[in-house]
Amino acid sequence: MPRHARPTGLVLTLDPADGGSVAQLIQALTRAIESGQAADGDPLPSSRMLAATLRVPRSAVVAAYESLTGVGLLAARPGGTTQIAHGAADLVRSGARPVVDSSVASTPRPARRPAGSPAANRSQGPARRSPLDLVPGHPDLALLDKAAWSRAWRQAGAGVDDPHGSGGSYRELQGALAAHLRRFRGVVADATQVRLAPGIDPLLRGVVGAARLAGRTIAMEDPGYPRARNVFHETGLWVRGVKVDADGLRVDLLRSTDAAVYLTPAHQYPMGVPLSLARRVELVRWAAATGAIVIEDDYDGEFRYDTAPLPALRTLRGAADHVAYLGTASKLLTPELRVAWAVWPTRLPAPDPDERVYVSGPTARALTHLLDDDAVARHLAKAMRTYASRRGALIEALGRQLPELSIAGAAAGLHLTVLLPPGRDDRAVTAALAARGYLVAPLADYSPRRQPPGLVIGYARLPATAAKDFVAAIAAVL
Repeated sequence: MPRHARPTGLVLTLDPADGGSVAQLIQALTRAIESGQAADGDPLPSSRMLAATLRVPRSAVVAAYESLTGVGLLAARPGGTTQIAHGAADLVRSGARPVVDSSVASTPRPARRPAGSPAANRSQGPARRSPLDLVPGHPDLALLDKAAWSRAWRQAGAGVDDPHGSGGSYRELQGALAAHLRRFRGVVADATQVRLAPGIDPLLRGVVGAARLAGRTIAMEDPGYPRARNVFHETGLWVRGVKVDADGLRVDLLRSTDAAVYLTPAHQYPMGVPLSLARRVELVRWAAATGAIVIEDDYDGEFRYDTAPLPALRTLRGAADHVAYLGTASKLLTPELRVAWAVWPTRLPAPDPDERVYVSGPTARALTHLLDDDAVARHLAKAMRTYASRRGALIEALGRQLPELSIAGAAAGLHLTVLLPPGRDDRAVTAALAARGYLVAPLADYSPRRQPPGLVIGYARLPATAAKDFVAAIAAVL
């Protein structure tokens, strides 16, 4: 049955569908703010009182209060009390939502009791834990600077009554992204060339439409990004897979009949190899000779470790006419923002400045503030250090416990690929790992054709201290 609390006139209903106790509390409080039941400046009950009323752990209430305070919806007052922050209602009604990190969203575990205590003696085997999700594509949201995040959303809330609507917010974000791309990826583009969308998929559809590719053939890496392949099929293209080797896409296998090519040259998805400089030059020359469009998906190009970054395709001489450069906030910050961008090839019609943009106005203002305030640059530096440590721990554990396995694509990005012995069923291996509490992706999922068996592992959320146990689980399954 739903549990209710009526402290200080506030009624909260916890919905188990929202997740663990922390997530339920966060969503219940957010709904109360959105509905007007909790107004700006209203005091909240103490964590002890609310925990007792709703029969949840006090630590869950504390975690929920801290999470909502971090995004600017709650404010701590002198004396240890908490209230609804001024401007919270405008933020929530404008689409702002707290980031509910899976690492803190479940009910906090009680402290471990010493062996021999009555509670310990009642335990039946090891305690169950949530699976550790290491499927590639997920950054660690716990690394976000909560103070910077809060400031950004407060700034976003300040513009909700802009009489000019969200158009100014989009133009400011285009300018901030143009500066970011020039600084971190060497891509020089005017702000008017930057197109915004709530994800990569609509940008891919946009390129297909602008270049009139429907009914023609597009080449793409094999193995490659399944969602891109699906988008191309859905938009009426013939998709032709092209092999990938240690230097990336086999450019020599492209054909004059290919109207376009889609690739991930910074960190090939999923094999992780970068496209060599020689092949980048060769690819741009091929596009110039055939008139083809090159779609460069730079999904995690900011993250480099053991090697200097190669230039983005878009930066090469003559490339701007043919290359559509795509990027996203999904790996850089969080997929919760739902913001992606593209720099259009100069030969295609420029995006209409009055075209409807399906990105939230407050989100655009928040991301602009994060970029202009250098919060993104600071986050990138912090995340790089953390991910490098986790990557190193995983590689070391693999080298010690499974030295016979080969590792691909570890020099960049947020994932690597472990190649399994020939003949192994990587889908069966991933299923066995899931039964042991670890979620990874089989290499077979990235190609319609048979591939060598392998595991695609995202290490962004793998604590360095957990790497040995994770690799031990792989060894046990194999």
